[in-house]
Amino acid sequence: MTDAAVVGSLLHASDMGGLLTLLLAAVRGLMRERLGNRLLNAAWLVVAVRLLTLLPAPPVEMGWALTAWGGVALGVAVCQGTSRLRRARRLRRDRKGMLKEGDWQAYQELCRRYGVRPVPVFYVEGLEAPCLSDGLKPFIALPAGLPPSHLRLVLAHEICHLRARDPLWEALRQGCCAVHWFNPLVWAAAWLSRCDGELACDERVTARLEDRERLGYADVVASTEHRAAHACQRSPRRRRLNRRITAIIRCVHSDRLAVVLGTLAGLTALTLSLAAGPALPARAEAPQTAVCQAVSEAPR
Repeated sequence: MTDAAVVGSLLHASDMGGLLTLLLAAVRGLMRERLGNRLLNAAWLVVAVRLLTLLPAPPVEMGWALTAWGGVALGVAVCQGTSRLRRARRLRRDRKGMLKEGDWQAYQELCRRYGVRPVPVFYVEGLEAPCLSDGLKPFIALPAGLPPSHLRLVLAHEICHLRARDPLWEALRQGCCAVHWFNPLVWAAAWLSRCDGELACDERVTARLEDRERLGYADVVASTEHRAAHACQRSPRRRRLNRRITAIIRCVHSDRLAVVLGTLAGLTALTLSLAAGPALPARAEAPQTAVCQAVSEAPR
């Protein structure tokens, strides 16, 4: 591909990804209860695949555009990677201890319950909220001051993040943002995908809880959010928190028929977006030289 062809393919992929983002944002608002949070979270993979698939498109002559795009994309990727490495290094540096014997056994039982292979669990000094570390050897990081009564449900939440491969999802989001840094819809898609990832994780946890346990889990989520907000000296994101608490308490089961139809619709949308490439300009025929004309007109 020439530079102009790469720019054209990139812009077309960004446009189609933006359209899919708007479509999925509308579906989130209208059919969340019928489709379920887990399917909506998985649907963002359709957007990511379209954004990262460059198909032939009409060339766009913009001179220095490809160099400028590559420089900014590299800068965004370096900033994102540096931030993740700094965070992982801090989590490893500030580890203070592991779970006690009884807590470790309860944790292993939770892993068997959710079908996840156990990873190490550490208490981390100065950590605002529980999280799953990045890297080839992930571990669950817990705040050093976590109330013992919250431990079981917090571990269940992080186990579900581990089961969903959320560190890989975050790397995919950041890759899309680095490649399409110029498109605000891509950044919005990454933010919405993170929100749906949390809701999907809550749905996995509550699917195995009784009614009373769900109320306790909602209290843990609210307490964790308020502690993290206080540590960062900001107010809690009330609208996002209210949505999570409502989903936890209601625990609405998705409609299986709607899930099947939604999956088919997502695959169809991806196929159409890949097939709906812009028409390439027809290749101009080379002018016929005098020698070629003489050869073609020569008697046989």
